[in-house]
Amino acid sequence: MQARTINTEQIWQSPDGTRKIWEVTLKTDAGEHRIKTYSPKIGQLGFEGDVQSYRNPRGDRFVKQLLPAKKEAATASGYSRDDNAIKAQWAIGQAINLASVKMDKSEITLPLIEKYARELFATVSRVKGEPFTDAHAAEAEKHIQSFTQAAAF
Repeated sequence: MQARTINTEQIWQSPDGTRKIWEVTLKTDAGEHRIKTYSPKIGQLGFEGDVQSYRNPRGDRFVKQLLPAKKEAATASGYSRDDNAIKAQWAIGQAINLASVKMDKSEITLPLIEKYARELFATVSRVKGEPFTDAHAAEAEKHIQSFTQAAAF
């Protein structure tokens, strides 16, 4: 609900000064409401924005600021998260660790690391209960090869 702070008073502060409670009067379309808040923004006279009321575990009613919904998978820079690439990087690292523990350094080859990485990549999906299809296998292969080929140069 949209609200505007028209009156405010700090009524409590923790001994170390890090937590404060304000009693505020909020003006909404439904009228004026006297309520408590931990939010320094709502506690400022003239605040305007979306708020939500809630009860704390002791049953006291408070109000908090509603934040805008987060954008999924993209940041302001245009970067989008690629979970398969992250999973492939993890699988390659674990494959290297596994190979270095299991065998002599002279026996470790890039195709062996790729084989272990593909198996570990598939294992993550199986453990999470996700179906692992041929399309997933192809995606894993693409990511694993792109990371291991880049490392080979």
